[in-house]
Amino acid sequence: SELVYLDCTFEGIADGCAGVWYHEACDYSVKTGRLATQSAAPYKARDGACSYDSVHNGLIAASISGSKAISKGESSVIQALDSGAVSVAYEVSKAFYRYRS
Repeated sequence: SELVYLDCTFEGIADGCAGVWYHEACDYSVKTGRLATQSAAPYKARDGACSYDSVHNGLIAASISGSKAISKGESSVIQALDSGAVSVAYEVSKAFYRYRS
């Protein structure tokens, strides 16, 4: 769940609600072998403590072994999909950062 990544990736170092790079979140699951499901740890728009050892581990039928950067472009993405899931990150401008719906 997003909540686990926000609360645990920077535990004790920084406020997760300020953002998390996907590869750092991935590294958390590699290190712990765990990722709570969305239903076990639903997203809350506030920073919290990293205390999810007792919630259901969603990494039962799958595993995360690491991450790597790929080149820009459609062909690179298609090639990366042959070996697993692909995450996309966007760098948000200051104007969008203050966006409210």
